[in-house]
Amino acid sequence: MRVLIFGIGYVGLSSAVLLSERNDVFMVDIISSKVESINNRISPLPEDEFSNAINKCCNLNALNYDQVDVSLFDIVLIATPTDYSIKTNALDTKSIEDILELIENSGNKPLIVLKSTIPLGFTSKMATKHPNLQIVYIPEFLREGNSLFDSQNPTRVVVGLSDVDNRPSRVELFVKEMDYYIKSKYLLQYVSSTEAEAIKLFSNAFLAMRVAFFNELDELSEQYNLDSKAVINGVCADYRIGDYYNNPSFGYGGYCLPKDTKQLSNYFVDIPGTLIRSIDVSNLQRKKYIVEQIINMLSSANKTIGVYRLSSKHNASNYRNSCIIDIINLLQLNGVSVVIFDSNINESSFNYCKVCNDFDKFISISDLIIANRIDDKIKPFIEKIYTRDIFHCN
Repeated sequence: MRVLIFGIGYVGLSSAVLLSERNDVFMVDIISSKVESINNRISPLPEDEFSNAINKCCNLNALNYDQVDVSLFDIVLIATPTDYSIKTNALDTKSIEDILELIENSGNKPLIVLKSTIPLGFTSKMATKHPNLQIVYIPEFLREGNSLFDSQNPTRVVVGLSDVDNRPSRVELFVKEMDYYIKSKYLLQYVSSTEAEAIKLFSNAFLAMRVAFFNELDELSEQYNLDSKAVINGVCADYRIGDYYNNPSFGYGGYCLPKDTKQLSNYFVDIPGTLIRSIDVSNLQRKKYIVEQIINMLSSANKTIGVYRLSSKHNASNYRNSCIIDIINLLQLNGVSVVIFDSNINESSFNYCKVCNDFDKFISISDLIIANRIDDKIKPFIEKIYTRDIFHCN
């Protein structure tokens, strides 16, 4: 099969690498440097497994948008970003809609697999708008930094068929193609496309809720002089609760959890539930609490706060929507001087505050260092660090 994938991100690239084992796969992105990297067999993303795998991908190539002929492909995967729009209070699906128009106008009728996170009812709406196209929604449940592993070892594969779709055979063939590279047992679940959209949104909202829950536990422990680690260990020893997503932090961030939780909470405006809507409120309050704790630790207003890395995880470099960004903004609003150390940040192009990528200098000029996560590089200076990273893990 010839497969076309729109979007060279974690979702798109993990699908491309695995599908290219048996198919001719082409990727498309608006960022030309990503296209060039793929064609030079260099990973455009910092995940180690990508770097090793792309060198072996003989059937993987990339194109710029103006080079694409969608009429040549049997399957089209769409994994473009769907950022949350403050203007519309919803995920922005324009990139997906534009691609569907492009396919419609080409006269080709490939199987179209949506991978991006989308609002409830979007797949069905697009299938009604484009009755000549077969559109299905197969969401991904990936962790940044572990996306290739998660693609090969899913706990479930959710296939969302639109209400107007009576052609499941091609979808079943695609699922069998996915099954070729999946290494573990998993639940295969065929549902309506809207149910699949809900599964994706509720899954991420639940993870965000767990982060918020253990952050609030951590706040109470601090205020009552309790050992937060001991309390968390005792709570999580219950197998019904489990020992995961329980490491306190400065708040949840990243690309998925904030926007997906906001999207889901919008559906509860006219529904008498408060839990989903409170998750985002709790996360905002957590950031304010952290800033208050930091300011209280300063002996004078002239102190410099050093921020160690912007990304939310050890094995990630993407700081988009990182909780640290909001912490920095709140600190600066309170008149605190801030300097960042992050080897992934260009000192001359970062607009939030001063950047110092000389590590020794960063340590010396910082009166107090804040770190959402501790790693081996910063650990020797733990005495001047404020962190809530109790377990030193993601």
